[in-house]
Formats: sequence, structure tokens, C-alpha cells
Amino acid sequence: MAKKASLINHGKGLILTPLRVCMGWLLFSAFWRRVVLKPEALQVLSPEYEGIKFNHFIPSSLGIEPMIKYMILHPEFLYVFLWIFTIIEGLIGIGLILGLFTRFVSLVSTLLLCGIMLGAGWLGTTCVDEWQIGVFGISAGLVLFLGGGGSISLDHYFTKTKAGFRNNRLCQFLSSGPFFEKPHPQKKHKLVLWLTIAAIAFTLITNQANVGGVWGPFHNPAIKPHISLSHLYLNRNGDLKMRIYRNGGPDTYGAFIVAVQVIDKNGKKVLRFDSDYLGHLSTQRIQNFYMDKVQPNTRSLLVPLGGLANVELTPPTYKDLSPGTYQVELIGIDNEIWSAPVEVS
Repeated sequence: MAKKASLINHGKGLILTPLRVCMGWLLFSAFWRRVVLKPEALQVLSPEYEGIKFNHFIPSSLGIEPMIKYMILHPEFLYVFLWIFTIIEGLIGIGLILGLFTRFVSLVSTLLLCGIMLGAGWLGTTCVDEWQIGVFGISAGLVLFLGGGGSISLDHYFTKTKAGFRNNRLCQFLSSGPFFEKPHPQKKHKLVLWLTIAAIAFTLITNQANVGGVWGPFHNPAIKPHISLSHLYLNRNGDLKMRIYRNGGPDTYGAFIVAVQVIDKNGKKVLRFDSDYLGHLSTQRIQNFYMDKVQPNTRSLLVPLGGLANVELTPPTYKDLSPGTYQVELIGIDNEIWSAPVEVS
């Protein structure tokens, strides 16, 4: 069995050893970090809780937004999912480092990174960081799937020393044995070709969908904070209700709203809530939907990435607004303006 032709022989599998070990550490380090170095990442009440990152994924995730929202709205399920995901990462990482069932763990690592890409591939404040890491991981996983563990691996050791392992077709396929019972160059070439096509297609599709990196227009939604306004209500007394959603910008810091103002059709400012008002707004006037919460922050209203909340504002003095169309403006700390129209009837 050891002499049967495999897709890539043990010598070429040996060449892939540095890639396999580094890829293994990339995955195992996620387990090591969350469980040993920073255990608060798996503690629900900690500000470092890993579940908050899932909240950040919502705005521009590709195809898996309903699943992410479901987990955010069901925190007990999210907690279990994070532990299972972390343990799988650790086991797959160890498998790659040791070269044990290399073909199987390489395939699982590719699937894990595909999932991460669909959720976080759009994030990256200076460049498309998460996308680049994901593409590398997916490509590396497929190469290791094809190449196997080589002669410096437990796959090779068990094949040489354990007859049961060597003679079991499933064990050989999941480790580093031949793909086919008999040498078949045409099938090997087709397999490599189809995996290559799948990898480049996934790469180009996600690159275009996330940042317009193929035919443009190029954009990076993770650079500057962006807030959308909806469900606006304004009465003649100046009571303002609105739903704010932070659907863009970096995940490393929040958007800081330092003023909210209402402009009439003539461009006149008829209502303004300043930074002191917003910074001391009662939390009873903020209805958060997700884990990462919109909240007052002394001199501003803090809106984290993925934050979704209904906010109620009441002017400190009596107002008598005329019926008509007004513009509600949210002003950020760097003079960003996010606006939407509202009718007073």
C-alpha cells in the first residue's frame, strides 16, 4: 500500500511540512488564546466575550446573516456554538501539526475558514485583512488536502508500523494515502482542476462582494463608521424617535454621535440635542436589539459596529413645530453627518 501511487507522493508531501505546521498553529492558536491566554473571551459577561465579534459580522456578512442574527438573539445557543467551534479549531490544529488524518483535518480547516470568510471577510480597516487571511487559509487547506502529511507525519508513521491502519481504505484516504485504488492520472488532474476552480471562484466572488476588488468600484466598508436611520417619528412637541443601525466602519471602536439636530425645509435648525444631553441619556430611552449595545458615553452616544437600537429624545423645553417635512441629522465626532427625512403631520 505504501508504494501505491498517490496524488502527490511522500516527497512532495514532505515539502508541504512547513505550511502544514504553520497552518495547524494558526488554527490551534485560536483555541489556545480563548481557553488559556485570554479565557474571558468565552465568558459571557466579559467585554472581551467572543460573541460580541459575531455581532460585528452582521452588517456585511455574505449569505449567513440570518444564522448570525439567530445566535445573537439566542445567547445560550451562541455560547455553546463558540465552545464547540473553539474545540474543533483546537483539534484540527493539533491534527495538522502532527500530520494525523491530514486530508480530513485539512478539508475541515478549509470549511472553517470559508465560514469565517462569509462572516468577517469584509472587515479590515487598513486593507482587506480578514479576506486575505481567509483566502490564504482556504488555499493552504486545499493544498494540504491534495498533498497529505508527507514522511514527517503520524500518517506516515502509522502507515509504516500499523497494518490495520495501512490496510484500511478509509484510514488511508482520510490520512495521506492514495486517492484512488489504482493510478489514474486523468482523474487526478480533474480533481486538482476542479478544486482550483472552486478556490479561485470563491476568492473572486468574495473579493468583489466585499470590497469591489475585481471590477470595482473599490470600496472598504470597514474604514469609516456609517449609521443608517429608519423608523423615524417626530411630533409637533419635538419628541423624536428613531432606529439607528451602525452598518459600517471599523470594529475596533464605536461611532460617537455628539449631536442630533432637526432641520426644516428652509435649512433652519429647529431642534438640537447636544453632546451633554446624549452623553447622559437615560438607558430607559434606548431599546437595544443585539448584544453590542448603543449607550451614552459621557459626552456622546456610542454606537458600536452592528449596534441596532430604538432611541427616544425629548427636548428640555417646549417646542411647537409646524407640519411639514424635516431632516434629522446625526453628527459624529469627526463631523460626519448621517441624515434621513421625517414628516410632522
